[in-house]
Amino acid sequence: MPAPFRHIAVLCATALLSATVAAPILHAQRGEGVSHLWKRQYYGYLDGQLRMLFGPGFERGKPELADLDNDRDADLVMGGADGRLLYFENQGAPGRPDWRLVSEAISAETPDGSGAREVIDVGDNAAPALVDIDGDGDLDLFVGNAVGKLAFYRNVGNNYLPTFRLENTDYLARVFGLNLVVKFADVNGDGVPDMTLGNEDGAVFLVHNGGTRVEPKFCLDDPPPLDCLSPPVKLAQISPEDNAVPEWVDWDGDGDLDLMVGKSDGRIAYYRNIGTAREGSWELRDPRFNILDAGGYAAPLFRDIDGDGTPDLLLTGGSQRVAFYSTRVNGRQRDLWLERENVLLASSLGRFQTRLRVTSGDVTGNGLPDLFIGTRGGALLFYENVGGRELPAFTSHPASILPTSQRSFSTPAVADVDGDGLPDLVVGGGAGRLELIRNRGTRSVPKWEVGNLFLSGIDVGAMSAPVFRDLDGDGDPDLVVGNSLGNLVLYENRGDKASMDLVLRTTGLFRARVPGAAVPDFFPWDPKAPPDLVVGGQNGNLYPAARNAAVPVMQGGAYESLGVPWAGITGSGQALPHFVDLSGDGRPDLLLGGADGTLRYWEYVGNAPTSQVAMAQAQRRRENVLAGAEAGEGAAAGQATLRPSYVEPVFELEATTLNTLFRERNTNPALVDLTGDGLPELVLGTARGRVLVFRNRGATASPQWALEPEPLVPDTGLNNAAPTVADVDGDGDADLLIGTADGRVVLFLNEGSAQRPKFVARPDALRSVRGDKNAVPLALDLDGDGRLDLLVGNLKGWIYHYVQTRGPGIDFALEQRRFIGLSVGVSASPSGGDLTLNKQPVLLVGSDQGPVTVLERTTTSPFRSSGWKINRRFMEGLKLPPGSHPALGDVDGDGDLDLFVGSDGGDIQFYRNNALSAEAMAAGPPPGRTR
Repeated sequence: MPAPFRHIAVLCATALLSATVAAPILHAQRGEGVSHLWKRQYYGYLDGQLRMLFGPGFERGKPELADLDNDRDADLVMGGADGRLLYFENQGAPGRPDWRLVSEAISAETPDGSGAREVIDVGDNAAPALVDIDGDGDLDLFVGNAVGKLAFYRNVGNNYLPTFRLENTDYLARVFGLNLVVKFADVNGDGVPDMTLGNEDGAVFLVHNGGTRVEPKFCLDDPPPLDCLSPPVKLAQISPEDNAVPEWVDWDGDGDLDLMVGKSDGRIAYYRNIGTAREGSWELRDPRFNILDAGGYAAPLFRDIDGDGTPDLLLTGGSQRVAFYSTRVNGRQRDLWLERENVLLASSLGRFQTRLRVTSGDVTGNGLPDLFIGTRGGALLFYENVGGRELPAFTSHPASILPTSQRSFSTPAVADVDGDGLPDLVVGGGAGRLELIRNRGTRSVPKWEVGNLFLSGIDVGAMSAPVFRDLDGDGDPDLVVGNSLGNLVLYENRGDKASMDLVLRTTGLFRARVPGAAVPDFFPWDPKAPPDLVVGGQNGNLYPAARNAAVPVMQGGAYESLGVPWAGITGSGQALPHFVDLSGDGRPDLLLGGADGTLRYWEYVGNAPTSQVAMAQAQRRRENVLAGAEAGEGAAAGQATLRPSYVEPVFELEATTLNTLFRERNTNPALVDLTGDGLPELVLGTARGRVLVFRNRGATASPQWALEPEPLVPDTGLNNAAPTVADVDGDGDADLLIGTADGRVVLFLNEGSAQRPKFVARPDALRSVRGDKNAVPLALDLDGDGRLDLLVGNLKGWIYHYVQTRGPGIDFALEQRRFIGLSVGVSASPSGGDLTLNKQPVLLVGSDQGPVTVLERTTTSPFRSSGWKINRRFMEGLKLPPGSHPALGDVDGDGDLDLFVGSDGGDIQFYRNNALSAEAMAAGPPPGRTR
């Protein structure tokens, strides 16, 4: 590498109570290695209250309590959907817990005996259990996961300083079902811990321990051997709910253990032990214990938390919040009282919106950087920095800045555009343009007004991400804009402080493309040198680039990519960096937004020679146990998960001529290639039962739809036609299925070809399919077994699930009346496709009220609720019509799926997906000078 460059790589160093990342910088002029050190911070004050503002997400968390540091209070380990384990240390007093997050990735030693550590990552849906399984006086660790494996980590440390070592990635060596959750308790009173397993199907199994305190023996073989005295026993089945999370507690105080089971509907089933402490017998007493509801995927944990001798409850579920219920005794009756609905202090500066991009500027005149946060839905949130002695402190302003439905993927930057001494906002977004919002207030009270919706005529294609910096040293800010293709576009400011004149200089400031949308910022680590460039990518990584002094700053290649991303500092889904001094020490800290709505805070804590950092890392490897391992290392041995490429959609509403061509109610769109040219026509079912065809007579970039004179099929005489296509007869071309108002699905086989389809009615087919009123069908192979699954939405808001039958004729058999337990209220309208380009289906379900529910696949069964996760990001900010009927198809041929939405009133909306843009890729940003 040429001498003027500074090489940036990233290592990770960790401490028990914090996470520190060392970013080594080789300064060629001095010939010595210097590392910058970053410390992860999780907490701050919001409106005067301590909150975990900068923590990770932990929806569907699985908690476990145990005293890991032998200080006589229970610490908390939380298993997350991402397969990792969070560690909350109890920093309170006995009976008054105060759990603080100190590590978001517990690590373990590898099994090779080298002492090297790797972050514990079991793939998806980590469910931890701590138990002294070998009788040596310290707690060992078991972790269940989504694919039904149970990993075992032996504690080779002690009860003051645990050190987990991976011993077995498949402790059970047999299948007990997916989404495995394990609990240990001495169920039969023999002094050794027995094993209880819950699974995705809703079953709970008990496996007695036939060994000793130092050598456990579980009879796990299937079939059991002759000497097996206690084979696994099925204790409970919580159908029609699923995802059983078992927990043991003597709830009725009679000296034996009762069974509580968390369920997918957010409730807890109570099974009372009507046997004895040695010979238990459990019967269901209450399917809705204490009328508790965790909002989905209940995971109960009973312990005596407040020290009064009775079991209390920690309850996690479908949200970020963990509730604490204390037990109060009234005679022989026990009741649970909600003490704290958010015991872990989880909060979000993004207000639980997603894809957060933060920027900063002092708009209140107190000398502190205030925060502006853009969201996927287009909101611009403002937080006033009121200072804090040790932690940052903010006051929230509840109203979004100049809200509008025309803004999405808000990506703000701060600059004094008009030279009045007041910071203004320049906001990028999904459409690729820049919006100017002027500050017309005072130095202490901002007042915002729309300045220009198309600042300087700048359009970078899609996903514009601006940042201002005086790169040429002339005293006014220049502009760098990232876009959806991973490029950085540089505009020189040829004006003055009072009037910007932005001139395009290069579309390749950074001679490398980052994956997906590029979000740049500058890292001014050396006040005597030009700032380095750090670019966030859609894969969550940060890509550093150093200033190439041999190239003029306004030319392409002025910043040289260092080839590899930072390790140890990553975003969740998308990395959206911003460097700002939050700690007040005059040095740039890092705020990193993510696609999931999290905002991570890394405090800059100084630098040290790289050799000293390496020695400190080696020492921490020997001493540290509960914090994460060196970054860049993978999951625990045998547990690594290959995650496919993933592209989030970027929907932008566009005007369409469709609504001027006809007027009918209850429009149900489908995108179907009827000519074999690779581009779909629009097929539209209507309330009158017609199935119309619209062809695009214009360019793909600006569709001009024309109504064909003949309908696709003859009028069936059945109202509320809802078309979809699938190869039902396996002959290689698409057949047509039409849902109807009376609940039937009518099949039209394609007896032509893919290029010249001829749809012929088959009234003898699909006789078993009755989807209730207003059937809306969707056919696809959900589990890859070669048979089509048929999902039929209906007026109830449910989806019926049918499976294609084998044998003569064409029919489907009913499997579920309420697919994965889903209900959208009224009028479910399913559609689907590979929306994220990862070869996995995404389901979109319209509803009577308008909102479209988006469901993404997980790694478990597609026929259980845990096989899907709700994604609220993709539709955030979209104003969808009542009676929504979504449909996906690549209208413009750019490789991603665009969205049509029909409605009860008949209007049709078209949302172009700008995640990939062939037009922008070919053309690049507008050339020359822009105004």
